Amino acid sequence: MSDIPQTLGLLEPVLQKSAGPSGTKDYLERLQDGPFLEPYITYGLGHGKDDKGHYLAVVLVHETAADAVTNAKMLQRRINETFSVYGRSDRYLLWSKMTDGIEIDYDRVVVRAKLRGNTIVSFWWDIALLVDPLLLTQ
Repeated sequence: MSDIPQTLGLLEPVLQKSAGPSGTKDYLERLQDGPFLEPYITYGLGHGKDDKGHYLAVVLVHETAADAVTNAKMLQRRINETFSVYGRSDRYLLWSKMTDGIEIDYDRVVVRAKLRGNTIVSFWWDIALLVDPLLLTQ
């Protein structure tokens, strides 16, 4: 759990350490196109398992219910339209290609998501450590 939202400014130094300046520039240019989540107060990530299998659990807490509604939709867009830093050097991997199914819902100021599949579950620690920007906000 963290109360530090993922932003481009916070992510850039982390990426430079892990990808080097040339890989960082290309990836940051891709990230600037968005879409971006609305601001959230805190987020939590973890690995879960239920009768359907393994999943990456994502929880976002917001100041308003309106932000939660918006981010429930926007999280789906980020999964479908944006890339993980992982993949080949000439092509990053869409988050949607790393999942076997996505369940997103919201209740008042909380968004809950389950991103199913072994590939996405193996990346949860990288997302939590700000190495991979699934939860990017402006």
